[in-house]
Amino acid sequence: MRHKKINFANLVCRSGDNTMLDMFDHIIYPAFFGEALERTYGSTTFVFHGVKLVNLRDDGDLSGLAIVGRIIRDAHLKAEQRFENGALKEVDDTLHSSPSSMFALFLHNHRMAYVQEHAGSPSLKLFRSTLEYFVKKIYRLWLKEQRALVRRGRPRSQWVELRENFTHLNPMPTIDIVPLVDERNIRDAILEMGSISSLVFEVVRTNDEVPPGSVLDAVRKKKVKLGNPKNAILKYSDSENTFDIAEAAESVIEAVQDQNTLYTVKGQVGTANVQYSNQINLDDNAEMDKIAISVPLINANASLTQMARQASQEYTALKQHGRVAEPEMVGAGVGGVIIGKLTRIFERYMR
Repeated sequence: MRHKKINFANLVCRSGDNTMLDMFDHIIYPAFFGEALERTYGSTTFVFHGVKLVNLRDDGDLSGLAIVGRIIRDAHLKAEQRFENGALKEVDDTLHSSPSSMFALFLHNHRMAYVQEHAGSPSLKLFRSTLEYFVKKIYRLWLKEQRALVRRGRPRSQWVELRENFTHLNPMPTIDIVPLVDERNIRDAILEMGSISSLVFEVVRTNDEVPPGSVLDAVRKKKVKLGNPKNAILKYSDSENTFDIAEAAESVIEAVQDQNTLYTVKGQVGTANVQYSNQINLDDNAEMDKIAISVPLINANASLTQMARQASQEYTALKQHGRVAEPEMVGAGVGGVIIGKLTRIFERYMR
């Protein structure tokens, strides 16, 4: 039986000043629960399956609200040649395969738990691109409806400007996923390096977290002032072996603690080239397992809700042991903004 593990990440969805919970009704919910949504790439189709909104807290605490489900890679693989008994044979065969991954998105802090269930199961990279595809599709339909409402009953001299202002305030949503990394492991890995050739940080705009006030957050604020361009990247490179390894390690730890920054460190350990990164877009990131935070899935046949409950408990334990830092959320207390948004979601979809 395949050994399954739960990986943890932070999911960021923004549209201008609107965060994921602000867009829940008109973008996020239909993107996850729309039955007709599918993303086709060649002979492969990606769909969400069995998605449901649950509360993992038995005491009714709304911090337990989560979207759980599966993403399925439905593929038809054509075989035209096969090697059998020392000889190549022409064949005409098709293999239908549908490996899946389980996910749980915790709404109060935007954390994700992700389990690849089989060989060929969709990666976090494929989950992100599929969710982004669905979000953009839903957004275009919603924007068309909103523009029609703005136009209705108004002369052209009024609705053109109002429509453009509305679009400016509600731009196309973006999806970013930042895997959570063990601080101790990444620090030790970098300190083992004999040299560093490049250090790159890509700063992502946060959801509802309180700004940490770091250098990275200063870059994030400048990114917003500049109109929130897609990329905000800090890059340091040098082929002369002048990097201070210890200082580089601390800079990466700052990015890990920020939890909304992607980083890539390239260099050497002995004569071997190595790369440490939390970028899910890297197809070849063999070092990720060394630094990623993951735990074994106790029950290999766990249901979606059982997986999510274990992930929630494991995440709490990771916080208690200092392996992950819980972000401070804007208005997270009783009667705060986050609780208000979660209450509205609960009353609309679960009561």
